[in-house]
Amino acid sequence: MSENELLVSAFKRVEELKPGIKTYAYDTDNWLEFAVDDYDFYRDDESFKALAKEIRDEFFQNFGIKVVFVYRASTDNVVESLKKKLKEKNRDLKDLNTLK
Repeated sequence: MSENELLVSAFKRVEELKPGIKTYAYDTDNWLEFAVDDYDFYRDDESFKALAKEIRDEFFQNFGIKVVFVYRASTDNVVESLKKKLKEKNRDLKDLNTLK
């Protein structure tokens, strides 16, 4: 299995645990950062923690790559939060440059 195949497999396995979750991977100079967009799932789900350990072990054993799991809000979540704040101020996305 190649590094990319293992990464796709990891995405699918996490998404099977929590349908609808968004997963991302970022390659840094020292490790692969694997992000999920659900903080409670990231922090509390024991099956996710076990799977994350399994994925970390697979990447390190097969490719010598360290994997760090993190929570990172998805762009969709950030945009929805921004829209909600704008609506509360009776503003629109086009007014974004005028907010202070």
